[in-house]
Amino acid sequence: MIGVIEADTEINVQNCGQGWKRAWCQVQFEDKIGFVHASALAPIGNTVMVDPLVTTDTTNVRSGPGARWGVISTIPPSTQVNVSSCSKGWRGSWCVVRVDGKTAYVNRLALAREGAPFQQ
Repeated sequence: MIGVIEADTEINVQNCGQGWKRAWCQVQFEDKIGFVHASALAPIGNTVMVDPLVTTDTTNVRSGPGARWGVISTIPPSTQVNVSSCSKGWRGSWCVVRVDGKTAYVNRLALAREGAPFQQ
């Protein structure tokens, strides 16, 4: 990883690959060139933005990465969520979020890109 691009940031898409690379786009942001998964991008008019993650339904926020961890709050549907990272394990994918100044976890299946034409 060479950097992080925040949601709702306009970027310059240089190329989206064909074949096995089709899910990745080469982008330029500020002075860096790298790759972003196509599911994170959304066209808005003549520009391309990094699309924010939103909740798909009422979503449990948990104290740890798994359904066995306690629910500390819930997030309503269509709420934008700031995710710092997601990890995939044999029991599912969990994303690290900040809620009320605390680190918490949300099931990745409860999140979608708001307007991206491709979903991951």
